[in-house]
Amino acid sequence: MQDKRVKILETANSIITEQGLNKLTLAKLAEEMSMSKGTLYYYYKSKADLLFDLADQYMNMLSHQILKVVNNAKESNDYEMIIENFYKTILEHGARSRIHIYLVHEALSGNEEILGKYQVVYREWLGMIKEGIAQIPNASKNNIEILAQIILSSLDGLVLQSLLGIKDIPLADITKYIAIKM
Repeated sequence: MQDKRVKILETANSIITEQGLNKLTLAKLAEEMSMSKGTLYYYYKSKADLLFDLADQYMNMLSHQILKVVNNAKESNDYEMIIENFYKTILEHGARSRIHIYLVHEALSGNEEILGKYQVVYREWLGMIKEGIAQIPNASKNNIEILAQIILSSLDGLVLQSLLGIKDIPLADITKYIAIKM
């Protein structure tokens, strides 16, 4: 059963990546997978449920990347490189970023379940980033909360700009500025 769910999520992600989020329907997904709508309905009752699981994967991937940055921070004094690599890694996931923005929209539009999940996940991400900053050798311990908020907030802004096709985002300058504040 878990293998089938993974295949469904992979196929949905493929449709989103190749054709866009608005082209994903449960009917199209069932057709792509050569399965009946009823079988797909057994796994996912709605597009929102499916996207929620995709977002969960995305959030887990982001959490993993944040933890990777935290662990790299312990071994390096090159704050600029650590932060820039973190941003670049997140920005490379355009399709998942679209899902993230779609679900944020759903949360802001009144979906209490998604809103609650995002509130929890953002607190977790903030905690991970604070932990990472605290473990960086020679980093200032005075403004950990503020720096973590800046990194997390700027990540959201950079994802939006990337999805909107904004060119020439001064990522190196942004990361240099944040590194100086560390």
